[in-house]
Amino acid sequence: MTLQKTRDQAGLLGKTVLQILGGVLVFVLGTGLVFGLLTVLHLADAVLHDPFTRAWADLLLGLVLAGLFVLYAHKLGGASAGSFSFAFRRKDAAFALLAGALTLGLAAAYMLILDRTGAHPLTIALPPLGLLLIGFVGEFGVIHEEVLNRGYILPLLRSRYGTATALLVSALLFSLTHAIFKKVDFLLVSHFLVGIALGYLYLKSGSLLLATVVHAFHNFAADLFLQGNQEGVSLGIGFFQFSLRLGALERFAFDVLLMLATLTLTYWVYGRGSRLWEISPRLKRLWGAR
Repeated sequence: MTLQKTRDQAGLLGKTVLQILGGVLVFVLGTGLVFGLLTVLHLADAVLHDPFTRAWADLLLGLVLAGLFVLYAHKLGGASAGSFSFAFRRKDAAFALLAGALTLGLAAAYMLILDRTGAHPLTIALPPLGLLLIGFVGEFGVIHEEVLNRGYILPLLRSRYGTATALLVSALLFSLTHAIFKKVDFLLVSHFLVGIALGYLYLKSGSLLLATVVHAFHNFAADLFLQGNQEGVSLGIGFFQFSLRLGALERFAFDVLLMLATLTLTYWVYGRGSRLWEISPRLKRLWGAR
């Protein structure tokens, strides 16, 4: 390796790091902007305690940040606005329903098994249907995470360092961005595993909207079955209530199971007949890639 090549690689790495940090900065500033507006409108307390306000605030934040990320990528981040794929076909809709049922079913079954074995006793409290619908709609605020991590960071890294590296690093960054506004705990491992599954789904399906729907179902399953209302995030929509949150090993076991199930389903629906790391035809067209 020549000295010039080493310098070129170092320069490319530095440029990549700065571009990604720029996206993270947009995330921080955009979040501050939205919550600052909510505070000025005296809605901050309602966001914390009222399910309806929480839902539309999450959606507002998600859409504002998603738009800012696309604008940043197009103007400063080295990617065109046309490189983001929001297509959503009937096949994608069918996959979303199947993946949603799988996620909810696995989460419910896992917690019931823990209860029956005495590992994690729980009680069942059915929330009102309207509250469930409001909570589910609010989960779609995760669209900004898909646009940043899968729509921008993943293809940026892939174009420079290959698919496998891009998938792992983007999943790691997806996990770490959760530590900006939340406490650092074992759930960062959960976010990393989810990031791998969602990244692979985007590469194979070519749909950020599909990744958003599957991500929303994952968060909805966590609110319904895994967290309990004592977590302070599900605002009363939890089916299962328990005195202690899931331990690190209990949550890790579930997340590994869900990741493997999602990866398997993704390859079965979108990857059969193609190489393991081959991206979808629609992304090939958008990215001009093989």
